[in-house]
Amino acid sequence: MALQPIDIDTVQPNGKKGDPARVMSQKINANDTYLEGVATSGIDAAAVADGKAVAAQNTANAAAPKASPSFTGTISSTQTPLETGAGAVRTIFELAAPNGDDDKMQLLAVRTVAGSGWTGVIWRFRRIVNGFQQGILEFGQPITNTGVTIDGGRPWTSANTTVDGNNFIKRA
Repeated sequence: MALQPIDIDTVQPNGKKGDPARVMSQKINANDTYLEGVATSGIDAAAVADGKAVAAQNTANAAAPKASPSFTGTISSTQTPLETGAGAVRTIFELAAPNGDDDKMQLLAVRTVAGSGWTGVIWRFRRIVNGFQQGILEFGQPITNTGVTIDGGRPWTSANTTVDGNNFIKRA
């Protein structure tokens, strides 16, 4: 049923304009019933759509990679090449804390020696909190591309070593 318009202009046989009061009231009741049905259908359709959205979100969550126990931050990556000058730095990817917290982990390629190859490039994994570097782990040293560095110091060496009486590892 479509909405029934209420006539207010047509002259009736008695000389009055529009629908008589009884006919007008019947049309109002019919229109109310019709509109209530449309509203109920809209509410039902919204509930179905909401259910489908929840199901889609559950499917997406199930397909998403998992970190222990869940990952809600962002992962970003750049695809531009590392510049050739010494000191060039390229963020390879970044893990950022959720909810706008300024806490992130970055994997960087850092060129320590000018050139276009990977000789003289070290990999740096670092944590940044509120704009300040908290710690780094670097793989590779300038020129040789060997060794591991933690916060600027080498915890061990690739050279010959010995263990002293206190069980400390020392260069031979």
